Amino acid sequence: MRRALLLAAGVFFALAALRSFADYPDKPLRLVTPFPAGGVGDAVARLVAEPLSRALGQTIFIDSRPGADGQIAGMEARRAAPDGYTLLIAEATTMSMVPAVRREPPYNPLTDFTPIGHISSIAFFLAIHPGVPAQTLGQFVAHARANPDALAFASPAAPSLLNMLHLMRHARIQLLKVYYRGEPPAMPDLLAGRVQAMIASPFLIAQPAREGKLRVLAAMLPERSQPFPDVPTLRELGYPAPPQVSWAGLFGPAKLPGQITARLSAELKTALAQPALREELEKRGAVPRSSSPEELREIVRTQGEVWRTAVREGWIERE
Repeated sequence: MRRALLLAAGVFFALAALRSFADYPDKPLRLVTPFPAGGVGDAVARLVAEPLSRALGQTIFIDSRPGADGQIAGMEARRAAPDGYTLLIAEATTMSMVPAVRREPPYNPLTDFTPIGHISSIAFFLAIHPGVPAQTLGQFVAHARANPDALAFASPAAPSLLNMLHLMRHARIQLLKVYYRGEPPAMPDLLAGRVQAMIASPFLIAQPAREGKLRVLAAMLPERSQPFPDVPTLRELGYPAPPQVSWAGLFGPAKLPGQITARLSAELKTALAQPALREELEKRGAVPRSSSPEELREIVRTQGEVWRTAVREGWIERE
């Protein structure tokens, strides 16, 4: 009799779970992001949320939690119930840099989250203020060598910082670092010449570059990219390719049910295949790249190793 009751209870809960998955989602979703308003990351989150909202039949609210290199957003999503109603768009800073450089990591990106799918890679370019007497990267390097510690660079995000340190190391130059909480807060100082250089996404630098307010010297990518197809890559200019690839992906809390993960992953892939969305992402320097959850997990793992190597080799100090 006891076995029969246990079996009946198991069947009941299994059917209830299946019914809840079939009804998912039956209320609005929250999409936590680490991006400040006005930047390329915020734009990517909002662009992706729109077709996902239509596909799921529910409103998706953007919950922006910038600060602490994405750690605030990561912790917020980590604490959420694994029911599919709180999701996280995270990038290299949140998932790769923070766990590698913190003396007491706030989370483990491979065990505290459920990967759902890759969204995009982000193009980055080295931009300088036109007051710097340099038309090319070679001239910029020569000027920096002749004037050590006279030039400052804005450090608005982890990929920007690591790739600038990579350039400084291989070009044998020394620039002063000025930290900012994202690209939008750094732009006024770059445009005013209070900092002279920044590795930035084209979302914010394309228009000033067209107006002559900034000069773009190098693409920090494996290949040339929009909106600066005539700007050579770092490798073309004789330097090793930059170590950090900037990316964005969709995650849920740990132990997100497989059926929900599969549904979200499939809807994300469908959304990223839409020409209109791809065009809008590319306008902002975001290269759409969908993936399986397993492929996103591998991106997190390998990019985390890039940062751990930087710490071991002394490029980055633990915080």
